Formats: sequence, C-alpha cells, structure tokens
Amino acid sequence: MPKTAAAAKKPPAKKAGKKTTGEDPLIVDTPPLKKKQRTAPTRFSVDSARCFTVNPYVLEGKNRIDVILHEGGSPPKDAQPQVTLLPGGRILSVQWKIREELFSERQAKAQGIERNTSRSIAYSDTMQLMASAGVRAVEGYFRGTPQLIQLDVECTGNPKVRFLDVPTKKKVTWAGKAHMQFNCMYVCTLKVANDRHGLTAQPKNAGFADFGFLESSAEADRGGGGNSDGGGAGRGGGGGGGGMHYPVESDSDDDDSY
Repeated sequence: MPKTAAAAKKPPAKKAGKKTTGEDPLIVDTPPLKKKQRTAPTRFSVDSARCFTVNPYVLEGKNRIDVILHEGGSPPKDAQPQVTLLPGGRILSVQWKIREELFSERQAKAQGIERNTSRSIAYSDTMQLMASAGVRAVEGYFRGTPQLIQLDVECTGNPKVRFLDVPTKKKVTWAGKAHMQFNCMYVCTLKVANDRHGLTAQPKNAGFADFGFLESSAEADRGGGGNSDGGGAGRGGGGGGGGMHYPVESDSDDDDSY
C-alpha cells in the first residue's frame, strides 16, 4: 500500500527517557577534589621533646608547681637542658641539648662500618644535608626548638631546677667490670604568683632517686655496679639502693629570686 505524504513527514518516534517525579532536577556544581599535599620526609631532626608531668601542691601555705622531666642516660653538667619561665608566667620553655658527636659520621664508625662503602657514604650524605640546611652545633651541642609546657596558673621568679640520677636495672660491662646505668630526672619547681618573672635557671645536683630498680645493697655491691671504682658510668655512686633520697623543699631557704 503506498504511503501518504502526511505519513512520510511524520517525525521519528522519541526514545523513552528516565522516569521523573515532575520536579526539576537539582544541579550542584561541585569543584574537583584537590590532591592532598605531602611534605617530603626529612632525614634528620634535633628536636627532642621529652614527656613531663605537672604537679601543683601547697608548701607551708604557698602554692608551688613541680614540673618533672625525664631523660635517658645521665648527661654531663654542660649538657643540662635550659629551663626558662617565659614572660606572662604561664609557659615553661625547655631547650634540650644533643651532643655534636652523636650527629656525626661517628654513627657509622661506632658500628664498625668500613669507610668508603655505600653504607658509610649514606651516613656522610645525611651529615652534609644537615650542614646545608644550616643545622650546626654551638659549643659542641645541637639545640632544637624549645619544648613549651603550658601552665594553668601564672608563675613567677626563676624556676628552681634539680636533677637526680635514677639507677636502672641495666648494667654494662666495660674493662672487665659491670657498671650500673642511670637515667636523669629533672625537678623544676615554680612559685605561683603574679608579680615577678624570672629568666633561666641552671640545674643543681640533688643526689639519687631510686625507683625500685635496685635490689638490696649487697646484691648491688656483688654486681659491681654502684661502687666508685666502677668507672664513669656508675657516676661514683654508693652501693645501697634503699637509702637514696633527695632534700625536701622548704620556704626557709627561699631567696628573692625564686
């Protein structure tokens, strides 16, 4: 049967679309997600923030705060941290020192790594990166960014800092003798007030602090750890662990700077 002209002009049938609810679709123009920037890992760091505790108390009617810092090993006197009460009296700044030779090519030498090997060169490359980044020792020590300890109340005066040698269970044999190893505990005492602000205090040796790591005095003597002839690692301490203590603070010996 021949097609009529009307049938020939009939538009093609439309394809069925998606079902709608009768409402216009909401078009949200969201920006593309940005890729997270990653910082390149560093091969060195001289920042060494230690853990601490803040302990407020009252002594003879006066408010005090003891901030306790711990350090592995017992460093020499010139390597003690610098403790500063910043202006405002609510922030205690602690700047730790790290011996220069610990961040040198001696790291490889101490392990017996042969020079001019790829392993030894890796250590040397890191030391050169430190130097090119401007990280240099001052008077034999690296000083990192100060550790800032926030205080709940305002304090004043120079912080009183005492350090105590803390004996550990570990003993190291050197030159045929066993040497007891020590850690160090710093007690930073602050006075709560609102008038004066001090600057920096140098730690004072307050003796030993036994955390119960020692056995009896006789056992410590038999191990050769605490005797004065045991060498520098023993710090010249006595053999007994039961009678170790440090002086109790009293207001009678306070001076105007504290």
